[in-house]
Order: sequence, then C-alpha cells, then structure tokens
Amino acid sequence: MAQPPDESDFAIESPLARWPGIIRLPHPDEFSGEHWAAWRAAVDEQPETVISRLYCYAGVAFIQRVGTWALSVPLAEVAGWQSDPAAERIKLVSWLGREMQRYMEQVTNPKN
Repeated sequence: MAQPPDESDFAIESPLARWPGIIRLPHPDEFSGEHWAAWRAAVDEQPETVISRLYCYAGVAFIQRVGTWALSVPLAEVAGWQSDPAAERIKLVSWLGREMQRYMEQVTNPKN
C-alpha cells in the first residue's frame, strides 16, 4: 500500500504532454530494508524481458507498494500495458523504465 508523500520524497516529473504529473518515491538516501524488499519483490514478479521494460513494470509494482502515483493515467492502466505497450504508450513505458533505472542507480551508488 502506498504511503502518504513526505517532503523528503524523491519526485520524478513526467515530460510527456499526454501524461503529465509526478511520481514520488522514497528519497534514495532514505532507502530502507523495507524498500529494498519491495523492490526485489517487484523485480521477481517480472518475466524475463528487456531491461527498460523490467524497470518500468517493476517500477510500477514498487510505486504501488511504497510510492505515490500522480500522473494523469491511472497506475493500474499502465500496469495492464505489459502485454501490449504499443504506439504512444511505449513513450511512457520507456521514460518510466529509464527513470526507475536512474533512481535505483542513485540508491545503489549514492556517490554517482
């Protein structure tokens, strides 16, 4: 279950005009064992796939568990795209995959 946003949260703003909004995640400096367990569970739920899709859909599951989704498209709808992220949707999937990869790199390598 998503926790209420905190002022120290890490915010990711969508650059996509079709789907504006913000995603809030725990700040990388505050990433805890609970957050790590939520991330591992989200990754483990994903079938073998290309890295950007893995990060996107693991990110969706992670956001459901510990983040706040405030984009104009419902989180459940994006999760449903996993079998067919065609056309315009691929932009959101690709963007979210890249952002989640950057986020996890900040968590695992804070001096980067």
